[in-house]
Amino acid sequence: MKKLLIILTLLSLLFALAACSGETTEPEPEPDVGDAVPSVPLEDEEPSDEEDEPVENTGRIIDPDKPVIALTFDDGPNTGNSVTILDALEERGIVATYFVIGGNINNETAEIMKRAYELGCEYANHSWGWASMGRMEEEKIIESLTQTSDKIVEVLGEDARPRFFRAPNLDTTANMREVVKELGYPLMNGILGNDWEGSATPESIYNLVVPKVQDGSIILLHDGNSNDATAEGIGALLDALLEQGFQFVTLSELFEIKDVEIEAGKTYERVG
Repeated sequence: MKKLLIILTLLSLLFALAACSGETTEPEPEPDVGDAVPSVPLEDEEPSDEEDEPVENTGRIIDPDKPVIALTFDDGPNTGNSVTILDALEERGIVATYFVIGGNINNETAEIMKRAYELGCEYANHSWGWASMGRMEEEKIIESLTQTSDKIVEVLGEDARPRFFRAPNLDTTANMREVVKELGYPLMNGILGNDWEGSATPESIYNLVVPKVQDGSIILLHDGNSNDATAEGIGALLDALLEQGFQFVTLSELFEIKDVEIEAGKTYERVG
């Protein structure tokens, strides 16, 4: 009887061991692709703490609620009056648009152009020379304007390619304007200071310009070698306009601010 009990006990132990050995452990579920899993850099890869490049700031802030005007100069560049006028602009944080004579651009004057361009000034086309173009042959007009624009680009780069043209002596004809239109330029006039006259003085220029300026005006002055009166009086003229609340912008900026589309072949006295 005792032997039977021992045998039954051993059998029950064996069944219990067999049951335990048959249990299985369920595998852990794989993480879903949507689960947030922290990324670990590879051994040869270092985390980057590089910051975004800062946005370049020219330092000029235009208030849309205040009047804007474009100051322009013809007949440069040169190493005399062009530099004096540029000094006055830089001192006051003012930009201008220069209608240059292509034949005046050389190694020395190119450096002056680069300085003005870096300050935010704009360059425009005033032909290769001073010859009136109203009755000039079409081929000569095209050659003069193309050569001048290409020279400006050679000095300042493609981004500086001129968008505007001012006719020498403001001499135009219907035929000449049509040629200019085909080349893609508008014609820019403006408030005259008559500073090309031999009798011009800083006071006469001031009196012709300042009282006429209004929002959207284009001012037409000269920075040629003979325009000493302009160079001498430019500081007082600029200060007076600044005191009246005018903001100086380039021609391109003036069109953009006034939301006016530039039309090739059209003559502009002001914008807006």
